[in-house]
Amino acid sequence: MSASFSLPAGIVGFRVGTIGDLATASYLLAALTGVALAVPYEPADAYGSLAALLLVNPAGVFFRNLHYWAGQAAFVLTLLHAWDHLRVRTESRVRVGVWARLVLAVALIAFIMLSGFLLRGDADAQQALRILTEATTQIPLIGSGLATLVFGAAGSLSIVYVQHAATATIAVWLFLIEHSRRVWPRPVSFVAVLLVVTAASLLVSPGLHDGLDPVVKGPWYFLGLQEILHWTPWPVVVVIGVAVVLGVLFAVRIAAGQAAAIKLALSALVVVYAGLCMVGAFLRGENWSWQPGWPGGAGDLRVAWIFAATPGAPAPLPAPLPTVSGRPDGCLVCHREVAGLGDAHSPQAMGCASCHGGDVLTLDKRRAHAGMELIPGNLATAARTCGQSACHQSVIPRVEKSVMTTMAGVVAVDRAIFGEPTGAEGGAVPDVRKLGHTPADTHLRQL
Repeated sequence: MSASFSLPAGIVGFRVGTIGDLATASYLLAALTGVALAVPYEPADAYGSLAALLLVNPAGVFFRNLHYWAGQAAFVLTLLHAWDHLRVRTESRVRVGVWARLVLAVALIAFIMLSGFLLRGDADAQQALRILTEATTQIPLIGSGLATLVFGAAGSLSIVYVQHAATATIAVWLFLIEHSRRVWPRPVSFVAVLLVVTAASLLVSPGLHDGLDPVVKGPWYFLGLQEILHWTPWPVVVVIGVAVVLGVLFAVRIAAGQAAAIKLALSALVVVYAGLCMVGAFLRGENWSWQPGWPGGAGDLRVAWIFAATPGAPAPLPAPLPTVSGRPDGCLVCHREVAGLGDAHSPQAMGCASCHGGDVLTLDKRRAHAGMELIPGNLATAARTCGQSACHQSVIPRVEKSVMTTMAGVVAVDRAIFGEPTGAEGGAVPDVRKLGHTPADTHLRQL
């Protein structure tokens, strides 16, 4: 990268193919596709409108993917552009007022990304909204009013939608025009971004968290903050931390003598935060427990050709789409005739995935059945099926500790006959799932 690279606002000037021009092109593409998505998207039923899109509207999925990947590209390129600008020490060429607006533009772009995630309306987005609202509310004096202004009333995404699609987007676009002296990016940069983003959009789609998966997380760039919140009981710490970082970034311009030290501190902070994001993405599981693995929940990225045929799906599709708890459910498109399970467990009342798992947001049989539990009542998987929080959460622990599960009496008697300690000493409960390799336990294994 050369020293001519600038922030998205174009401090130094654009050249074809520079990171600044590519970031602007990505931002423009995200804005244009956002306009297209405004037609099928309903803030009052965010999850439902996006779920219907995923089920029956491949063209709509394509535009959603374009919007997503263009936004991701704009965000990443903006960060790279800012880093390069600081690296080549060109901040001294910028007036203090201009620099302040650029720092604000970076904050607004981060808000656009985060509010876009909130507009999914799924389980991941709802948790992120609760965290952000609570953190904002705790700001002294202005917290409550600011939270209402930015996030609106509880349970409604209308204000978030306005702030995302209009207020923040227009403000950043005005900064781009003012500082780059260009309304549009160069065509070559726009075409390059469009080609790359289109390729990604045809194959990789952001999912929706249907609430069945117990692992709930925010977007990748928010996971560092979630990790910090896991260790502190005061969400306002996150707000204060973000304000401090923005203040430090602004100080790079006004404290020229300490600019090198400030940049070094910012670099160290970025490395630490990136590490926290990696921890949240790959090492955290249910309830933020340590559970290493690749993110693969319903709300994570899904790899599949979006215009693929859906063999086995009825044609024409039922209209309106079948719903469970008011949400579109792809399982019932094919399994709506299942009967004999009783009112409480009928597919019409609770769907199929609430017990069996799978993907309710696709009509592709292979994808819909991936990861299913054929027999939900098996104790090995019951906590993720029957034992969900909305179902029989308190029953599963009782069953797991019952004498029919532990076979405590059988284990104790068998060990006593062999003259071994029964395992009940000190109030412990013998458990057939924890057999050792003594003669008695070997006998039980053989039985």
